[in-house]
Amino acid sequence: MSTRVLSFALLLLCLCFQASAQNRRHPGKKLKCCTEVNTNNVSTQVIGNEYEEQRSNKHCVQAIIFATRTGRVCVDPKAGWVKELTAKMTKL
Repeated sequence: MSTRVLSFALLLLCLCFQASAQNRRHPGKKLKCCTEVNTNNVSTQVIGNEYEEQRSNKHCVQAIIFATRTGRVCVDPKAGWVKELTAKMTKL
């Protein structure tokens, strides 16, 4: 194996290890912020009866964050289905 290939492989291994260690230090870490919103209706995928509201700030956009089976999703708080779903959740 050449020195370049070996060096590149070692670099990749170090980067992977560092990313893995970061995940162990912060399990279940929340999204830092939503930088864009999903425009699709994902109401059938939402699990639980809770949501988070995010205000726009610097590069973060105004959003509602729902938990889904595939992870957290940022959606447009002005969408009709979002307003209906959050109203139902608030009543519970």
